[in-house]
Amino acid sequence: MKFAREIGVVALAVMTVTAMAYATAANAGTTALCEKHEQPCPAAKTYQGHFEALAANPKFLTNLGDVTCNKGQLLGFALGLATPQVTHLEALSFTEDCLSEGGNACVVESTELGLLLILRTALNLGEANFDHTRVLISCPALMMHCVFEMGTGLHVTGSPNSNSLAEIHAVESPLTLPEGMFCPMEASLDALYKIVLPDPIAITG
Repeated sequence: MKFAREIGVVALAVMTVTAMAYATAANAGTTALCEKHEQPCPAAKTYQGHFEALAANPKFLTNLGDVTCNKGQLLGFALGLATPQVTHLEALSFTEDCLSEGGNACVVESTELGLLLILRTALNLGEANFDHTRVLISCPALMMHCVFEMGTGLHVTGSPNSNSLAEIHAVESPLTLPEGMFCPMEASLDALYKIVLPDPIAITG
């Protein structure tokens, strides 16, 4: 009897793990920007069109010193349902004074525009990566003039309601493969982008 009970406990544990795996798989994968918080997203509500996100005080963190800009803007054209969802970037800008920690002027500008890829990971949540997108950070005061690949692991949250904007949050998103002079050993982006177009928008499948 004891052996039978142990078998039953093991079977229950296996069934629980399997159910959790299926639940995780159901929540992740095929992704759409949806005009309504519906799962699955009706074809008529799947958003395709111009995409814009704005950030206040995006910051580039490096071991040589940090660089903060007043504003950041991301423009693109969003495609429909896919795995992952694809937005073709049309602009990635950092404007209105980018300064080093000492208040010295820097230049931050995109040198190559690729894709923004969003993959749904849970209810109204996703992870985003930049693909083939590069940015120049030039700071004479820091003796830095380097081009970096934009990073991965950005967190995406859909609009929780019609009064709140969706967000793309870069939390020390790594900048990689530096090319140039006196490049830092470590570099990353800290920025909170608010998606202003489309609005509202949900992350569904």
